[in-house]
Amino acid sequence: MNRGSDPNPFDDVETEVNPFADPSKKQKELSNWEADLNRREKEIKRREDAVASVTAPVDNGELAPLLPINSSWRSK
Repeated sequence: MNRGSDPNPFDDVETEVNPFADPSKKQKELSNWEADLNRREKEIKRREDAVASVTAPVDNGELAPLLPINSSWRSK
């Protein structure tokens, strides 16, 4: 079945695409991308430093042990 609007994949006519046509546009895109990456890296570093500097208080008195530790559990 042939649909009239589908392009022919075996057609020899190809449109000319030049990725180097506008180098200033590509340079601008790359510099924006690099700036965004740097901003994200700084944000992640800031978060990592904040987490590393915070110490959570540990109070083992409120937590019940999972298994009692006594001599009857040890193998002889």
